[in-house]
Amino acid sequence: MRRGEGPYATENRGHQAAVPVRGASRVWACLLGGAARAEPHGRRYTRSVLIVCALCLLPATARAGGFELAEHGAAGTGMAGAFVAKADDASAVFFNPSGLADQRGLQLYLGTTLITAMPSAQVASGGQQDAATAVQPIPTIYASYGLPHQVTLGVGAFTNFGLSLDWPHDWAGRYLIRSVALTTVTINPTAAWRPLPWLAVGGGIDITPASADLSQAINLVAAEANARFRGNAVGVSGNLGVLATLPQMGVVPPLSVGVSYRSRYDLSFDNGSIQVDAPPELAGMLHDSKASSTLPIPDVIAAGVGAYVRPRLFLQAQVDWTNWARFKELRLTAPDNPLLNMAIPEQWHDGWVLRVGGEYAFEKLRVRAGVGYDWNPIPSATLGPIVPDSDRFFFAGGFSLDLPSHLTAELALMAVLFQERQSALPQFPARYSTFALLTGLSLHYHSSR
Repeated sequence: MRRGEGPYATENRGHQAAVPVRGASRVWACLLGGAARAEPHGRRYTRSVLIVCALCLLPATARAGGFELAEHGAAGTGMAGAFVAKADDASAVFFNPSGLADQRGLQLYLGTTLITAMPSAQVASGGQQDAATAVQPIPTIYASYGLPHQVTLGVGAFTNFGLSLDWPHDWAGRYLIRSVALTTVTINPTAAWRPLPWLAVGGGIDITPASADLSQAINLVAAEANARFRGNAVGVSGNLGVLATLPQMGVVPPLSVGVSYRSRYDLSFDNGSIQVDAPPELAGMLHDSKASSTLPIPDVIAAGVGAYVRPRLFLQAQVDWTNWARFKELRLTAPDNPLLNMAIPEQWHDGWVLRVGGEYAFEKLRVRAGVGYDWNPIPSATLGPIVPDSDRFFFAGGFSLDLPSHLTAELALMAVLFQERQSALPQFPARYSTFALLTGLSLHYHSSR
């Protein structure tokens, strides 16, 4: 296949061509492009209008590739996310709901993860261009209460998918993206039970309201416009968890084995809209339109094994799998103008994460550390500035300190080192590099401490 060919290629004669809706991060995007100068004036603009919109998701920098986030508790973050076989505070609502079964009394947990990401693109036509560096706070709230008979009820609120990215207004890739934001909040009521001394189970329902906001430039050859998509959706899914204790076998200490599952769902943006800001002489042709699409959210499974190898030292290894392979294509339907309907191939593959973490407990202080490696799910053929994703290493550390009045304060830091990656996207070949720093903070109250 020659450069520029393919199911969503457009002509590029001296101007930036449209690019395919790219992988792992979008909720809506615009497929933009110019027509040949040899075409009549009216047809040139009409053709640009007909390729104005397609779908896209949103960028994420934290983990599991794509736009998934999993840093929703300072204890887990400090152990590089290797927490599914421990899950011994209220953040178990997210990491492994079965971990709530042994938590007695009332627990209240308030935390946030501050994500600072610094993506940059090396572009042949414009040198290195950097996205805006901003601190994105991702709050988390958990509460649980232990009942008789080893039953605990809990609820949590967190952002499992989302983030934002803001490139310079006039940068070389503005026909792919200027800014994008996907905001979700998952409300997760949960219950856990220990039916046997060695086994705990738990599960709940996920209710996820979401909003999408994406802005891109439109290449009109002789002029430029801006298109902005906005929409809202609600997804419903569920989660399950198991935590088992295996007996000591010879020199091998008792093992804690944890497995958690969070199910797939779809975010259906059925009442979205595309707002077009065009030059006055083109306002009649480039007009606003209704739009709808569906964004598939993947299944996620985490499995880990941990043990107290010393009386105060807990170590755990964990593997996460994210079913990004169900992300085959993105479809856009514009009922006011069927010519805007599109089906864009994505063909992602599954994402994998390997994590190892540990915790050492002093009398009132716990110290944590961990490392991990994340295999991203995005093919090079669709790599672009909406999600400049790549395989990454991450290194984490943190601590918690018991305070008076049944309070515990926690701090965690995680450095995420992305490998530089060259895009194979014909319309916008660029080399991407990213660095991210995550800071986890939490304060929680536990009446039974």
